[in-house]
Amino acid sequence: MKNTICIIACLLVVIFLCSCQKSNEYDNTSLVDSNSFESNSIEEKQEKNIYTDTSAYEYEEISGGIAITHFTNDDQIEYEKIIIPSEIDGKVVIGIGIQDESRRVMGAVFGKCEVVIPNTVTYIASRAFEGARGLVKLSGGQNCKVISEAAFANCSNLVEVTFLDGVTELAGNAFAGCTAWYENHS
Repeated sequence: MKNTICIIACLLVVIFLCSCQKSNEYDNTSLVDSNSFESNSIEEKQEKNIYTDTSAYEYEEISGGIAITHFTNDDQIEYEKIIIPSEIDGKVVIGIGIQDESRRVMGAVFGKCEVVIPNTVTYIASRAFEGARGLVKLSGGQNCKVISEAAFANCSNLVEVTFLDGVTELAGNAFAGCTAWYENHS
């Protein structure tokens, strides 16, 4: 009788240990899958919040390359960062807007967004970023020499432009109506 009780007790322990091990394996797999899913979701969100494609840009050929004439964002997506390409269709982007024209190009920037200007850009035309209320930071643009009239007019949340030291022609009203800019630079 003692042997039978010992055998039954041993079997119960073995069954218990096996079921615990299977449960832990399942839980670990579940955790790994769950973490992978969360990681992918975060990566997807990050990819969606950074715009690097060229399909939303319209452009015109000008002497020396092309000028971006319009950024389409009809769905009003709030990007964290928009990286303007240095080349579209094999042509070098040298301007944002057309010089000697006054046209809104990058006004469809929403949320709180950094826009990265490629180093191929040498000028930003009049009213190019006018009314881009989501624009908070401009970076890149190390070869930008000209910022024209009202280029950033009414970009009320713009607080930082990292390439102003290289600019040789800066219109007096380039930042008109940029209330956050003036609060940080007065």
